[in-house]
Amino acid sequence: MDGDVSDLFADDAQHVDPALLRRSAMDLLARRDHATEELAQKLRKRFHVRSDPQGIIDAVLARLADQGLLSDDRYAASLVRHCIRRGLGPRRIAQELQLKGIADSLTSIMYSATIEIDWLEHAKAVFTKKYVQTSLPNARDDRQKALHKRMRFMQYRGFASEHFMDLMDGSPTDD
Repeated sequence: MDGDVSDLFADDAQHVDPALLRRSAMDLLARRDHATEELAQKLRKRFHVRSDPQGIIDAVLARLADQGLLSDDRYAASLVRHCIRRGLGPRRIAQELQLKGIADSLTSIMYSATIEIDWLEHAKAVFTKKYVQTSLPNARDDRQKALHKRMRFMQYRGFASEHFMDLMDGSPTDD
């Protein structure tokens, strides 16, 4: 090979066939919904494109969005429902949305997708599922460690302390 490794990567998208780019985007969308930014990143990676000065990728994605094949709103609503089923709380869901390039707030997404959830009840269900078989130890130090572990678990799941502090008494199945 007489070329440098950097020669393998295109400096821009001018050599990428828009039809091939669209076909790849459609293949990815056929598997599952994507956020616009997420799909753009995948296409840049697939076609070894660092920058898109002519806006070829953006134009293909805009056309897909105009045709209703690519929708950030639909993707965000789907992601929120999936995260709720996984037992995640509002903070963690908002973080997941941000990682996927969704700029809308969790509240606006849930409102537009008509998703209603009682975060206190959801936190209770997650907590109960995890700790239904586990009672707190009697020894003071061990009890404190167990309580802190439970709090860290709920915080990691994305719940605010007001969602789960009432559950920390050691009896997750009590109403």
